[in-house]
Amino acid sequence: MSLRIGSPATHLALAFILLAPLLLSFAPVAAQPGLTPDADMECTPSTHSIKVGPGDSRTATFSCTVTNDYFLDEEVTIEVDSSDLSYSAPGKVTVPANGEETFEIVVIGADRMSLDTRLVNITYQVTSAGPSPWSGSEEELQLKVDVEPFGWPSYEMEGQELSLAYNSAGTVNFTVRNTGNAQDTLLIRIENQSGLEEFGVIMVLSESSVQLNINESKGLSISVSTTEEVGDGRFEVKVWVGSKRAQDEGDPVEFADIFLLQTEAKTEIISLDSIPSWAVAVGVGLLIFAVVGAAVVVVKLVSSRRAEVFDDDFGLDDDFGDDFDDLELDEF
Repeated sequence: MSLRIGSPATHLALAFILLAPLLLSFAPVAAQPGLTPDADMECTPSTHSIKVGPGDSRTATFSCTVTNDYFLDEEVTIEVDSSDLSYSAPGKVTVPANGEETFEIVVIGADRMSLDTRLVNITYQVTSAGPSPWSGSEEELQLKVDVEPFGWPSYEMEGQELSLAYNSAGTVNFTVRNTGNAQDTLLIRIENQSGLEEFGVIMVLSESSVQLNINESKGLSISVSTTEEVGDGRFEVKVWVGSKRAQDEGDPVEFADIFLLQTEAKTEIISLDSIPSWAVAVGVGLLIFAVVGAAVVVVKLVSSRRAEVFDDDFGLDDDFGDDFDDLELDEF
């Protein structure tokens, strides 16, 4: 096939050849960044863990950076959906042309909140470029917050008091509860148990460890017995309950309560069978002598008292003298 110069087909071919490079040069330009207002956001870390036990900070901080490849400053609005977590974040940021802006998003968990992974959804949009408003497309970013498990035991032992004589037994009851946010094993121990045993008090826990689910409780008991050699005493017995989960994590949590224990020793009675007969005879003799002596003293005291009463009542000496004086008998 041949083309004649000056024909319409020749003109079209020449026009295509001349315009093709120009048309092709526009295609990549439209796809190049920075020609329209846009923004990109990244946050680190993408997943954060928080502790929500009593005394913990319960916070997680994400560092976020917004990048602007446009030749004008951009204003970017930010919206956060943090589920049941509280949060602190700017509502908008201004990003310089061909620059970036960094800010923080802080999420705050509730005290003792349940164990779970929470999603934090971030929506951002360019709303102005330079002096002019702009409605860019909404972009989304998702972060994760893992709520860590914590151990926290509690128990009730109110108004407990036990009084035991020698060679007797009793029981102390109490209740333990798992108030952490995950399954836990509670550990129970009696303080100075060996010292009490040396004194003559034997204590046995019904269970020294119990596995409980969240908010589950269990009743336990301490069997207390005394030996025949126990002494007189009054004690404040301290019972500890701790979290194995907290202990394994290197942050032990343990609480104590007390119950009062009073013990009574055996009264020693001396048997006459163990005393020699001569000692018994001497003792009886001394006892008889003491009784007789006491009786004599009492008799003398009673006699003396009667004599004094008789004299006081009749006044023999003074009365007879007065009576004879009154007669005024003449002498012969």
